[in-house]
Amino acid sequence: MRNLKKNLLIGLFVALASEFYLNVFVSNFRISPSVILFPILIMTLGQELRIMDMSVSAAAWIFCFRFLIRLFGGTAPAEAAIVVIPATIFYLSYGALFQLFIRNRHTANPARTALTAFGADFLSNCLEMTLQDLLQRQPLDVLVTANFLLGIALIRAACVFFTLFCIMQYEAFLRNREHEERYQRLYLLKSGLQSELYLMRKNTEEIERVMGNAYRMYESVLEADLPEELRNRSLAIARDVHEIKKDYLRVIQGIEQEIETDYDLGSMRLSDILRVLKESSYRAIDARKLKIRIIIEMDFDMPVEEHYALMSVFKNLVNNAIEAIESDSGRGTIVIGGRREDGICIFTVLDNGPGIREKNLERIFQMGYSTKFDEKTGNMFRGVGLCGVRQMIGERFGGTIAVESEYGNGTTFTVRIPEYAIAGKNADSRTAQNVKEQNPKEQNPKEQSGKEAGSNE
Repeated sequence: MRNLKKNLLIGLFVALASEFYLNVFVSNFRISPSVILFPILIMTLGQELRIMDMSVSAAAWIFCFRFLIRLFGGTAPAEAAIVVIPATIFYLSYGALFQLFIRNRHTANPARTALTAFGADFLSNCLEMTLQDLLQRQPLDVLVTANFLLGIALIRAACVFFTLFCIMQYEAFLRNREHEERYQRLYLLKSGLQSELYLMRKNTEEIERVMGNAYRMYESVLEADLPEELRNRSLAIARDVHEIKKDYLRVIQGIEQEIETDYDLGSMRLSDILRVLKESSYRAIDARKLKIRIIIEMDFDMPVEEHYALMSVFKNLVNNAIEAIESDSGRGTIVIGGRREDGICIFTVLDNGPGIREKNLERIFQMGYSTKFDEKTGNMFRGVGLCGVRQMIGERFGGTIAVESEYGNGTTFTVRIPEYAIAGKNADSRTAQNVKEQNPKEQNPKEQSGKEAGSNE
């Protein structure tokens, strides 16, 4: 039933298109776009249907339309049928020839389809003109007729080729766009996992410390000859922490193995990172129905070795800016800027949101601190984003992050990273050494980061 409906619809479209025509050369010979539309429909919408079924449908619709039009125009039924039959035979012949020349429509390219359309058009037109000559007794000049029909068939075949080629290019464009969107989702997922893994690795050290304290507590309980129940409980705590640590490490190893083996892109240009960031941020903005504009003002471009880590930094800062604007008016602007000064890459993420109160500025980089909460549950968010960003910048890149904000007038985060730390193995070692000599504070980034964050810890 589904195929029948498709056949009838394709035939109807072809019949309707045949009513837009030029009547030239001889009477009752039409030049219409239906002969262009028919092979296109055969190769696209009707690719899974039998060609002869579509031809019969088109021929039947055309016969009914033209016969009824002439009948209502006062033409006798017999005469109307004689005039209409040649056009009906044209589509039956066209379908038969098309099916003969193209056995597999799935592998036929636009050039082969256009060549087939040319041959089927010319031969079917010759048959139609011959039938008109026999039925209506209209003698024709064979040479002139053949040249005319060749020209018409050539023009229509060229239109078929151009249309199918455009359709093929458009489908390729859609596939490429889908692939690009899938790649961006995978890339953002991996950069997000990098950020979370960074915190998980840090937490393993905390688990190790807790496990050590638990065993030392158990030993102290044994030495103090405390009640057996207390000894058993302290041993159970130490054992449970040990099991949690093992499971935690297995999870980390599994995620690390997955993201290290799949989708490894090597280095990535800074401009590409920012393009992905901008497109993904706009999708989040649209999903939240906000009116936020993102502007990128980058004075340089370069290959980035640790691009997942850098993406995590940018993504966290931009997400914070989006959430800040969302909590205010829902309208605003985020500017991502960048410049190079003396071997240092300086990135800024500025927003015109509500800003941060001065009393909160010293605490925003602390683990667990957050000013956001879930309106539905009333629970505070975990507050690990900026803490993780600072640790990643300090330990992965040897850089620093600072914040400036005036309550009511927006916020600016400034990230400073040595150029050699971003470029990785793509940077010249001599440049790295020069940067270190010019910026002695950067030689021990962990220590420097700790000093800057001293009031925040």
